[in-house]
Amino acid sequence: MTSIIAAIGTIRPAQQVALAHVLLNVFGVLAFVPLLQPFTHLMTMTAKDPAQEIANANTAFNLLCTLIVWPFTRQFAALVERLLPAD
Repeated sequence: MTSIIAAIGTIRPAQQVALAHVLLNVFGVLAFVPLLQPFTHLMTMTAKDPAQEIANANTAFNLLCTLIVWPFTRQFAALVERLLPAD
């Protein structure tokens, strides 16, 4: 939600980017919920330090979400523009 707060009072394209960021994370969380147990187990094997495991999980989550949506960039952009049209 920090991206939405940061976009308050900005130009429309900046608001659209903030919305895209939120949507990407919401869709990512919804996709990861069924995989949470195996994902958590995998992340515990990446490091011994819990802080590093959290950092690795965050990086993996963002990377995977980005790679999954990448082939659908045009459709995703169209969704953002439909939800928050240009001025």
